[in-house]
Amino acid sequence: MKILILQLARLGDIYLSWPAIRALKRQNPDAKITLLTREKFAPAAQGLEAVDEVITLPVKEVLVPLVQDNMDAASAHAHLKTFIHELKARGFDKVVNFSFSPVSSYITHLVQPDSSQVAGYSRTEDGFLAIPDDMSAYFYAQVGPGRANRFHLAEIFGTLCTADLTEQDWAAPKLAKYDTKIEGRFIAFHVGASEGHKTLTPEKWVSILSQFKTQNVGASVALIGAANERAIADTILASVSGLQIHDFVGRTSLTETFSIVAQAALLVGADSAPMHMASLTGTKCLNLSVGLVSFWETGPRAKGSLVMRANTETDLVSDKVARAIKAAVNGERPEIGIIQAQAGTPSYSGLFPKEAEFQWKLLQAVYQGDPFPEPVNPHFFEAQKQLIEVNGFLIEQMTAIQGGASIDDKAPLIERGEEVIGAIAKIVPSWAPVIRWYQTEKIRIPPGDTTMVLGRTLEIQNLFQQVLLVYADMQANMAANQASAESEGP
Repeated sequence: MKILILQLARLGDIYLSWPAIRALKRQNPDAKITLLTREKFAPAAQGLEAVDEVITLPVKEVLVPLVQDNMDAASAHAHLKTFIHELKARGFDKVVNFSFSPVSSYITHLVQPDSSQVAGYSRTEDGFLAIPDDMSAYFYAQVGPGRANRFHLAEIFGTLCTADLTEQDWAAPKLAKYDTKIEGRFIAFHVGASEGHKTLTPEKWVSILSQFKTQNVGASVALIGAANERAIADTILASVSGLQIHDFVGRTSLTETFSIVAQAALLVGADSAPMHMASLTGTKCLNLSVGLVSFWETGPRAKGSLVMRANTETDLVSDKVARAIKAAVNGERPEIGIIQAQAGTPSYSGLFPKEAEFQWKLLQAVYQGDPFPEPVNPHFFEAQKQLIEVNGFLIEQMTAIQGGASIDDKAPLIERGEEVIGAIAKIVPSWAPVIRWYQTEKIRIPPGDTTMVLGRTLEIQNLFQQVLLVYADMQANMAANQASAESEGP
């Protein structure tokens, strides 16, 4: 059996894919697994014994000609056509797309054996997005910063492979040990991040390390990072005194950094590749989760790890970060408000807003059949009434089309109804998880004749109506219980 896995995202996403790829190999020990990735990030596959072959996407040949002054689209197209032809000729029996991106969906479509042997985004014959499996539909609807999902990305990848992850799937790679020449325990600080908006400024790192010095942790400091993060390290070295600091920024390979992380007593940093390396080495982390990032999906998994969530680095109080470092490295109880890693799903525990808790429970009700939670938003039931009216109107219009009414006459009315439903998701975010589920299921409808498409659309409208009516019944019961309590008096 030949399996192709597409992972065209960054280094960290490749490391997050390791457990799922191992689980897939464990379930298919005789399969030959090929990983398609970008050349820049291919080193992240080093040490992943479950992969038999790594192929890199010819980004330079395909994309560079399109951004040059004398754009050569013909050359780019020829290179891509040749690459796809050679890839398809390998005769893969199954294609798993971990990337969830437009580019990867087109590649998946062009090389897939047939639609039944595909997991992850693909394309229909007429070029529209195809979402062939339930986990991909869940990802499309619910995953990303600001959404209610609490499944870790590693588990999502595992489910995409129809595999349950085990402890052995998180094992560290067998790589040569890098000699840090550090005596005693040390704490690794990754001074960069995978994206600029996640990265702390040099001044913030100086402030954090200055406060860390006052905690008398009894550990030296190892700075790690890529060559383009060299300026941050230089500022730290010039500004922080009284600490034993070992500088590895821009001076180690990816596998050597892996080894440093494995030897550290703790890793401190933002969402990044080293943070995901630490999940494989079992190294505790203090994840400084800043900006547009979801720690639920990409946070550290090692036992004893902590997460400090902040909208901006200004919200990260340096002395509190320093105390959290001490608590993490010594295995002490963290301060209130700091999130702790835990086994299972969700992978983190802490104090979270009631609205966030409600949306997560609502997701579980829709996707897993759990009980529907009582709403906490005062506008929830008002929005529910509007949704019932609008959805009922849409059902009427579609039923009329089935009865022979003109599609051209009904289409503008249906489009307006969909706009109202989308607006309600923004005005009353409590409803957003259900509405995104509803919208995604409609996107999943494959191309076909009008009768088939209309029939499937009506099925989704009626399923949506069933969820809405659950809350109609709940509101009625709540009102009845309140009236009964009032009639009984004190």
